[in-house]
Amino acid sequence: MLVKDGVDNFKRTLGHNYINFLNKSPASIHFKSQLDLWKIHGSTDVFQIDSDAPGSIGLKADLEHFNTAKIDDPDTWNVYQFLVSLMWEYTILIDEHKVLPRLLEPLYGNPLRIRRGPRLITQDLSHSVSEYSLIKSKTGIQDNIRVLEIGSGYGRLAHLYKFLGAKKYVMVDISPAIIVAQNYMHNIMPNLKYFDFRPIDNFESVQQEFEQADVCFMSADQISLLPDKYFDLAINVCSLMEMKMETIDYYLKQIGRTTTGYFYTKQWTHQNNLQDQIQLTKDDYPIPRDWTKLADRVDPAFARLFEQVWKIR
Repeated sequence: MLVKDGVDNFKRTLGHNYINFLNKSPASIHFKSQLDLWKIHGSTDVFQIDSDAPGSIGLKADLEHFNTAKIDDPDTWNVYQFLVSLMWEYTILIDEHKVLPRLLEPLYGNPLRIRRGPRLITQDLSHSVSEYSLIKSKTGIQDNIRVLEIGSGYGRLAHLYKFLGAKKYVMVDISPAIIVAQNYMHNIMPNLKYFDFRPIDNFESVQQEFEQADVCFMSADQISLLPDKYFDLAINVCSLMEMKMETIDYYLKQIGRTTTGYFYTKQWTHQNNLQDQIQLTKDDYPIPRDWTKLADRVDPAFARLFEQVWKIR
């Protein structure tokens, strides 16, 4: 996707494949989830949207393993706009801390242009604010915290937490995702101090630079170098589900070692990992027995996902 359409368009290609939904059928679980939310907020503002034509660079286009229509199909585009607007309205309802009115979608990455008046609305902002709201409501944790995100994608949650004043945000991912995230954060928050990804022999050699940075980019194998009980919050969104069980166990142990506060996770309720011939359900994750479950719910935006918040002992 990055080679075909370039990093300048990653929010229409790579970014959408991280967590965005699209299905034209009213019988689909995507559609039903959003219509169920409409019953809750009941707003007619969902129709007050305007947009620019998406063009040929679109959601999951030209990828054989995704059975979805291109976004430039007129019917698909109309449905997609409506579903984004439905999700946005629900996020307004649950946004107790009024983050959504203050947090703008950066134009870097060329997001799809769907608007309420002059305001750009996106699935990613809705997802981020919804996730933040659940974490905040269940933990009461302050915003000036140290956050570890494993599988951080392009940085939508890093953007939110740094906007709200997080003390430090450490992003752990594989290449090329970590390079996209590094490029993104440098572009949208150029005044922050960054610890960019590089090979590391030992933590002591980079500790001073690491400590001084606002945002750090690290590869998956470097998490073992991070100090004990350093973070207040650890996050994983839709990537533990893609791993083998021994890898999941490794990451959960690293989260327990490096984090002294809370863990937020969002995964498929049932994941069929064809490449590794593994099937995972929400009850299969080897959560340490001394962690306390603070929240366990179906994701309101998409009923195939579950969300949990854990207190780490």
